[in-house]
Amino acid sequence: MIAAIDASHQQVKGNTPERGAVLWGSDASVLTRFGIATVNYGPSSEPRDAEGEKVEINTLLDMTRIYTLAAARICGVAS
Repeated sequence: MIAAIDASHQQVKGNTPERGAVLWGSDASVLTRFGIATVNYGPSSEPRDAEGEKVEINTLLDMTRIYTLAAARICGVAS
């Protein structure tokens, strides 16, 4: 899955995704403790607005392309 995400991100964005620790909670931290490989991948919303979110439309479109390409790679219908 990670290879598919990396390749799809590279194809759409022209670079590799950043990796790092996050400051928010997710199930990934618990699963990783038990040896289950995990990944959190999605758009960065930058500084939050008054409603708590902010993601540009172009970012959402890029993420849709990346998720679709990654799924096609995982299913063996894209290289």
